Amino acid sequence: MRILSSFSVLLVASNFASAQSAGAMDEAFFNRERAVVLREVTERAHSLKDGDAALLAEYGRASLAAMDVVKGRRYLQMAEAKEPKDGAVLRLIALAWLKNGYKNEALSAYELLSRRDPGNKEALAQSAIDLAEVGLVKEAAGYMKNYAARESDDWKMFLAFGKAMLVSGYRKLASPWFARAIDIKPKEEQVLIEIMRAFSETQSVM
Repeated sequence: MRILSSFSVLLVASNFASAQSAGAMDEAFFNRERAVVLREVTERAHSLKDGDAALLAEYGRASLAAMDVVKGRRYLQMAEAKEPKDGAVLRLIALAWLKNGYKNEALSAYELLSRRDPGNKEALAQSAIDLAEVGLVKEAAGYMKNYAARESDDWKMFLAFGKAMLVSGYRKLASPWFARAIDIKPKEEQVLIEIMRAFSETQSVM
């Protein structure tokens, strides 16, 4: 029985090595169809490291990008199950949906974040920036106003939000946040530099 068990272990190891060799990630592999590359890399990463909740959310985002909605949803559900009240993880789940065009799922996930981890101010602010970057400005403004009510002097986050609005083509909605940052730090050179960069990098939205 022990000899058979040892032989079985060797056979499995041999088959695994052969599979690895057959699926080599060489130059040709990375020139294959994008969805194929995403699926293979995601699966291999998951097999090597099962992952904490944040990694599972990343696997979910990659699977959605590979147009495998079933697998993407499963990974995201696993991430939520591991950390159901962690705002940072819930934001990654929402972002996975958002960046792949699933607006309703994304908004639901952001809402979960605001309900389950309302004290996570950074996740709240990052949610506002995420939404602004894809043009969901009404929702973005709601999250940022909520954040600003708690952190009224966070000029760096106000600048980041203003830039996200500007990049999305909403200059009038960006302006109050730039003005707010100036009011908070009127003599801070970095404020002026960040606003300068924002406008320099978004010439097409003028």
